[in-house]
Amino acid sequence: MLGSTIHVVDVGSGSPVLFLHGNPTSSYLWRHAIDRRPPGYRCVAPDMIGMGLSGKPDLAYRLSDHLEYVDALLDSLGLTEVVVVAHDWGVAVALDRLRRFPDQVRAVAFMEGH
Repeated sequence: MLGSTIHVVDVGSGSPVLFLHGNPTSSYLWRHAIDRRPPGYRCVAPDMIGMGLSGKPDLAYRLSDHLEYVDALLDSLGLTEVVVVAHDWGVAVALDRLRRFPDQVRAVAFMEGH
């Protein structure tokens, strides 16, 4: 994807919930929430580019880089309407996604955003 790889935890089926972690963590942050998901929900938790098990390409790792990879991931998974749960740096990514695609974000939950 975009010349690198994105590691994704993708569990369950039904309404998609996108979990975006902060800096410098990984999708592992969301393990307990994902394990306790109610029936009817699909939990999608990527490792942001350059973090966790995702690729570490030679990038500046600006907000625009993270946006590009998250957009590509959602497109590749065919996710057009999601609930977004975000922490820390993931909040900035989620806010920008909400600004650009308000019709594709059903709800948001932000924690410790910057």
